[in-house]
Amino acid sequence: MTEELITLKRKKIEMTDAYSEKHSFQILRISEEEKCDIFFIKSTIPTLTFLQQCYRNNQPYMLILEFLNSVINKLESLVFWILSINEQANLDATEVEGIPLFKRQRMLKDMQILEILTDILYYPFKWHIIEFSKINETHKRELRIF
Repeated sequence: MTEELITLKRKKIEMTDAYSEKHSFQILRISEEEKCDIFFIKSTIPTLTFLQQCYRNNQPYMLILEFLNSVINKLESLVFWILSINEQANLDATEVEGIPLFKRQRMLKDMQILEILTDILYYPFKWHIIEFSKINETHKRELRIF
């Protein structure tokens, strides 16, 4: 191929106040650990989204016991993951304490998991699917989620 067939037009790019760094982005290679973290978070989204939609649409009858158990397992895994605790430690996720890793918190926010979790907490009480006065008696399984 000759150079005459290939033409490139290049435009000079300058950073000005109108086009500041907040309007730009950079593509970076991520580490294997971060890639695994992203895949882990993505694996929880379908389950949590289904629960969110059931509560948002006031359809709690769609939730079966096996599904609620899988939600609890995923939420426990998220708790251990964000605190960087080994799941084999046989700890109760509702009683574990620690300072979450900022980078992992940011990933949950960026992937909109926090919005999903907020809906899961809000809608059962909005639609009176769960009553505060009866939460200890009739909704023991959901109590693990909340």
